[in-house]
Amino acid sequence: MNTVTISAGRMRDNFGDVLNRVRDAGERFIVKRRDNPLAALISMTELERLERLERLERERDEEILRMAKATSEGLVPVETLFEQYEALHGERLEVAIHVKVAS
Repeated sequence: MNTVTISAGRMRDNFGDVLNRVRDAGERFIVKRRDNPLAALISMTELERLERLERLERERDEEILRMAKATSEGLVPVETLFEQYEALHGERLEVAIHVKVAS
């Protein structure tokens, strides 16, 4: 994917052409004003992909919270939590556990 930076004024002057490039070639545009990024223009395919990834990430986070809650309530051993996460996501969950020991 090609990402092009364009000024807001140039975007305004060439809006139709820019839309065609987004639709037909899948180009991405970053719109800037005074050298500050304001917005990005992406194709509907890219937006749908982004929304799908956000949904999957949200579902993963919800599953992690559900499994952590079940573990904290003593319903699921922590080893099972790690195994389920790895089975669901194809990657190992790395967690640092700090235990405070009363003296």
